[in-house]
Amino acid sequence: DRVCSNWNVRWDEQFWFLILLAGFYFLFAYLFKKLKNSRLIVINSVIAFTLVAMAIFIKVPELSVGFYWILEMTMLFILGVYYKEQIYRTFAGIMSVLIMLRLGFVDLGSHLTYGIANMNFQHDILIFSFATACFFALGSVVYKSQLCKDLMEEERNLYSWAFPIFGTLLLVLLFDDVIVSKWLSLSWTLLGGGLLGAGFVLRNRVFRINALCVLSLASLRVIFFDLSGINTIYKITAFTVLGALLLGISMVYSKYKVRN
Repeated sequence: DRVCSNWNVRWDEQFWFLILLAGFYFLFAYLFKKLKNSRLIVINSVIAFTLVAMAIFIKVPELSVGFYWILEMTMLFILGVYYKEQIYRTFAGIMSVLIMLRLGFVDLGSHLTYGIANMNFQHDILIFSFATACFFALGSVVYKSQLCKDLMEEERNLYSWAFPIFGTLLLVLLFDDVIVSKWLSLSWTLLGGGLLGAGFVLRNRVFRINALCVLSLASLRVIFFDLSGINTIYKITAFTVLGALLLGISMVYSKYKVRN
């Protein structure tokens, strides 16, 4: 059975106390910015974001807390890029790992649904889609944005690879959870094709490599799972078609790789 949860903002002393305290720390950070004391700006801002995360954990329903953590991680990383503060980016990176663990062990397979605007939305589809969009957006920002040109090469490489890999992994897991088994290989193939197209359009090498990994995963599933119970002649035909498809993808990739 599915459980329906509606979000609300009823009065909660602990929640609003932490929010108010976080507001004071944000105010202190702003005042120290005026005084041009960068170290105290960072310290007060990190405390404020931590208090917000604690307040969210106390207030919102157990599963929906992930939405707010993802949003906070995204905001922290963008602030770290904009203000050139490594501690913000590092804190966001740690949060991204914790979010991945939570999504995999808590949110995946959840039967909770949310009632929003008289419509029901499945929790795992919503939160995985939201997290994926944030990870891909952050990966694109690090890969191409002029805002990140001052980042050290090692840090830039880490985030430009890690965020898209996290997003791709979430989509693979989500498809495996919500799509019927007989359509899973096709769904992964379409996902790989979509990522490959996005990689060419955005001129993002990381997206293209992720796409090839997903297509390889779909091919392995076809070979070792989908074809396990059919006759030899059909296996030969399927292998031929699959080989031609992969060869075509390889040719297209090689052709456009030179241009990008």
